[in-house]
Amino acid sequence: MSQEQRNMERIERWAHLYNTEVTRMINECYTEDTVVDCPNALLVRGRRAFTALEEAVLAAAPWRWCRIDRTVAEGNVVAVLATLFDPDQGDEFQTRFCSVLTFNEDGLVTNDTAFIDATRWPMPSDVAERLAGLDVEWKVPVEA
Repeated sequence: MSQEQRNMERIERWAHLYNTEVTRMINECYTEDTVVDCPNALLVRGRRAFTALEEAVLAAAPWRWCRIDRTVAEGNVVAVLATLFDPDQGDEFQTRFCSVLTFNEDGLVTNDTAFIDATRWPMPSDVAERLAGLDVEWKVPVEA
């Protein structure tokens, strides 16, 4: 199996776990020192901070889920175009995002650059408090 094929299979698992067990997704799919960069929103370093962020999103949108629309793999990088749905925001709510995932030799994500519209991504009002003290760099103002 080629590196690209392996990574494409990992993407299927990544999406399934995002929709069912987000903490498990982070633990099984990302390296301990992973970097998640959401340009114009935030930069997260490490599984611990990423887990806190995703648990905050899950608290704000417990029924949210994503659908993979397209993937493109080259070497150790996979670009994923996906759509996020959140029934709590109405049956018609959806927003698209693109994650560019870089994998290491073990098939774990070392870098996730996610291009999203941060104004449409579900976040609880206490997100800054939830992430206080963790390795998170805010690129937009948040209430402390």
